[in-house]
Amino acid sequence: MAKLSRRIKIVLLLIVGLVAAKTIFFRAPSEDQMIAHFRQHKAEFEQLRAMLLEDKQIMMIGSDWLRSRDWDLPDNSEEIGVSRQRLADYHALMNTLDVAPIGGDDDYVQFNRFGGGFTDATWGIGYAWSRKPPETIVKSAYWHKPIMRGRRVHSHIEGNWYIFQRR
Repeated sequence: MAKLSRRIKIVLLLIVGLVAAKTIFFRAPSEDQMIAHFRQHKAEFEQLRAMLLEDKQIMMIGSDWLRSRDWDLPDNSEEIGVSRQRLADYHALMNTLDVAPIGGDDDYVQFNRFGGGFTDATWGIGYAWSRKPPETIVKSAYWHKPIMRGRRVHSHIEGNWYIFQRR
């Protein structure tokens, strides 16, 4: 019986440790914080979106990488015609907005703000601009996780801007 009690204590300590780690390291901003952040930096979000639409050869850009739309080109800014200064401008705006990676096309641009989880339970939340209202609009994307992996739900902020949650 003493061994069982010790095993139970170890399992409980592991559970408490995982919950504490999740609370400390995987904290997404609240929905209200995300909306306030968007409204405070709307001009920068618009600027970053406009840059992506101008640089049609960029499919996605992260904090230290970029992906071209042309699979035959290396993922290198000079090879796809984006100057080092332009890349630095992207990174400065992404740092200001606390988003990465970002990417999209003429109809939908996504700005990832936070991601977390393990293996099949991964998820992310961020901002999206969409030319047309997305198919999956819910009252609160923050509290409404998509049912299937690889899907998104959206909640409206203003105009063509949304908060999304992906799974």
